[in-house]
Amino acid sequence: MIKHTLLYSAIVLSGCTSAPQLDLSVIDGITSYTFIPHLTEAIPGNKSGMHLYDKATDTHHIYLIRSEFPRCLEHEVLHIIFGNWHKGRDSIEYCSQ
Repeated sequence: MIKHTLLYSAIVLSGCTSAPQLDLSVIDGITSYTFIPHLTEAIPGNKSGMHLYDKATDTHHIYLIRSEFPRCLEHEVLHIIFGNWHKGRDSIEYCSQ
């Protein structure tokens, strides 16, 4: 029984250490963000979601697959707050199945 508990604890803890470290100091309670969700049938590159920022209008656009909504909404909102938080790699973290 102890071996099973230790193994389970190791699995749970190892999963926690793989989560990206987000700089929570950028959440100041003052800064506001405007975003427009778009539901579409497909996203270029066969991706599950996409975030685009329009600097001219200071508006964020989130594109998600209509049939999978709200899958990846959390992931794309993190881009609004933290920018390219998984820089240099593709990621589907925070995309619930």
